[in-house]
Amino acid sequence: MVRSSNNSASSPQKHRVGVRLGEFDVAVSSDLHTVVDDVRGLYAGAPAPGGDREAELSVDVCTTRRSLFRSRRYGVFCDGEPLRETLPAVEVLPHVEWGLNYQMITKCRHLLQLHAASLSYRGVGVVFAAPSGSGKSTLAAALLARGWQYLCDEFALVDPDDLSLRPFPKAVCLKAGAFELADEMGLPLARGRRYIKGIKGEVGYVNPFAVGAHAIGTRCTLRYVVFPRYEPNRDPRLWSMSDGKAAFNLARCALNRYDFDASAVDLFNRIASTTTTLGMQSGDLATTCELLEQTIEGKINNE
Repeated sequence: MVRSSNNSASSPQKHRVGVRLGEFDVAVSSDLHTVVDDVRGLYAGAPAPGGDREAELSVDVCTTRRSLFRSRRYGVFCDGEPLRETLPAVEVLPHVEWGLNYQMITKCRHLLQLHAASLSYRGVGVVFAAPSGSGKSTLAAALLARGWQYLCDEFALVDPDDLSLRPFPKAVCLKAGAFELADEMGLPLARGRRYIKGIKGEVGYVNPFAVGAHAIGTRCTLRYVVFPRYEPNRDPRLWSMSDGKAAFNLARCALNRYDFDASAVDLFNRIASTTTTLGMQSGDLATTCELLEQTIEGKINNE
């Protein structure tokens, strides 16, 4: 359950909401009540934070400009440092989510962080690693709707010791072009709200916890790494990738490869050599999902 409170010690209008996402406690505080309401909506059904300890990831939203003649502006802060300082209300929530991503990158550097969507299927971890604009979040939403267990649409968090995947089930961020698809899949936008996210334009969020407790994945073994590229009006296909090329592509998708210094190359090679690595041309969502499931089921049945 989402935990929320009023924080009158710092401001009579300051509110706070806390939630546990996978193995991480998250907290958002704000003097803009709609931010707290939105976060509650994004994570309705998620567990409450673990105990009274300080949240690992926290974001604060404060009013930075009040005026009778100009619209209010808000700032998003992480550990007291500004992420953005002059935002209209409609742009605040995407920057709160961005702030949580930033906190993950800066505070959880012991984990390899890949720019990827991550899910589990039949108990094994599957990573979809690719740059922005490759359709990772839309694919993650489609797989979630088909019964896959969701870990994250922004990160694959890999433990370098045992190559397990850690869950960080943030709300799935979808661009305007995917809204209708999400609705058709039974994944309505949280609170029916739409927001503005910089150059991405209009975005909305899907609450993975609303699908059900079974939809949220737990720590699992990484078994498949897929490098997708979206090709409209093309039949989806998968192909095997050499260990060397896979390791190179993993390095390109790693957000914190320099945290591992000389051991980074060994880490990428270990992942490439111990997982099934595939290139993927994705097209029609349903057909792409079916191809992925048939491929993974076939490999599991042959083991």
